[in-house]
Amino acid sequence: MRIGSRTIDGKDVTTALIFIVVSVISLFEGIRLSLNPPAFRMNQVLKPGWYLILIAVLLLASGVGYLVTLIVKAPKTAPDAVDDAGTGDEDVAPPVRNGLMSRLLWLIAALVGYGVLIAVLGYVLATPIFFLSASIIFGVRKILPLVIMTVGLSAVLVFVFIYLLRVRMPTGLFDLFNI
Repeated sequence: MRIGSRTIDGKDVTTALIFIVVSVISLFEGIRLSLNPPAFRMNQVLKPGWYLILIAVLLLASGVGYLVTLIVKAPKTAPDAVDDAGTGDEDVAPPVRNGLMSRLLWLIAALVGYGVLIAVLGYVLATPIFFLSASIIFGVRKILPLVIMTVGLSAVLVFVFIYLLRVRMPTGLFDLFNI
């Protein structure tokens, strides 16, 4: 895909646009939840839509930032550039990304596993397992950074959501045994 004199991989642009569309939909849903909260009384500091609005804004910033980065860092091509076949119409092949797609697929599998584990083990136990697996997927191999990131991120999230914002998180099967 060409934008002006720059050649950009169409798949990357599609990814950025998907980020932007999903974030805009999430933003509208978060605003709707904030304006029309559920009928039941929740023991939370903020209205339920606030969390979705925060995530949507961060996702929107990421999508727009990614799209801008693609455009700015795309290689410039001469307007009269001709490919091997001599037509000049074909897009330039994107650079090979070593294992990016497999990492993405493993991360999606980890997210699905996290969804299952959170129902079984609860938030407090499933979250460190997810952070550990995500860190390994992204190439962290040393034990100390793995432990620091897993325990640190989990502790911060538990403190912020459970204690500071008083969000009731899933307890999994431990709720059946009053643990």
